[in-house]
Amino acid sequence: MITVLFFILVSVTIVQYIYQSILLPTIRQHLRFKMFALRDKLRHYAYDEVISSNSRVYKILQDRINITVDYLYLVDLKVVFDVNKFLKKNKTISKRIEKNRRLIKSSTLVEVREIEDELNKRLFLTMIYHSPSFCPFY
Repeated sequence: MITVLFFILVSVTIVQYIYQSILLPTIRQHLRFKMFALRDKLRHYAYDEVISSNSRVYKILQDRINITVDYLYLVDLKVVFDVNKFLKKNKTISKRIEKNRRLIKSSTLVEVREIEDELNKRLFLTMIYHSPSFCPFY
């Protein structure tokens, strides 16, 4: 019985190592490239004057994409829970985030909502990819 338990733990450790050291960095790099492409798309819209580069919506989206690129490796289920706790305690920040969301949602440009949806989709995928390591190991 102890031998079986030992082999199970060794197997889980090996699988975890392979996922964290080999697969996840490749997946993370792919997601980063998708974020860069999304930022380029936003800047292309500004260049083509579909959206003004001075508008509040443009600045919010660009900042969100840049922050996501910078902190992509940190996004997992634990961070999402911690951020939710933080936002419940800090109403001023929570109100500002909600104001920015409403501003983006109220935009009449389909392109803006398209970029917002793609950004949210990529963030969700990042959380999913990082979360298998969350379960018993944190």
